[in-house]
Amino acid sequence: MTLETTVSPVISQVAGAIIRANIGKDGLQIELSNLNTRLEKTENNLTEAQAEIEANKEKVDNLFLLSMGPDLYMNLKKIASGHFGKYHKNPDGGLDRELRHLRNIGYIEVKDNSVSKIPEYGENLSEYVWVTETGKDFVTLRELVEQHKSQGTG
Repeated sequence: MTLETTVSPVISQVAGAIIRANIGKDGLQIELSNLNTRLEKTENNLTEAQAEIEANKEKVDNLFLLSMGPDLYMNLKKIASGHFGKYHKNPDGGLDRELRHLRNIGYIEVKDNSVSKIPEYGENLSEYVWVTETGKDFVTLRELVEQHKSQGTG
């Protein structure tokens, strides 16, 4: 294969696409056929893709907000504060189940890794449980999503 056989078809295609060529004081200006049409189509595709991305982001944000109920989230936030405060934990009650769930999904750690060893009553649950980095990240991200939702930006 020679340079001529390689370059010749490319030159033919480019030459066939040239509508007008001008050499002036601003340099060489070449107008190619279909360039504006292709550019507009690309811009339209980009606009549609951006709208689709934004719609998908909103769906993911909504799913994220709904992934944890308000009571469970409130308890995670209280744990994350470092001062949960007084509590009453029935052995098979809601708080007990919530603590086990939060531990199982990696959002909290429990003293001695045992929810059942936490006393049924106490002055501060934070003596027995603390939030993990993953739990902190969840709280931070959820607060951000809620803030965007309340401002109408998400």
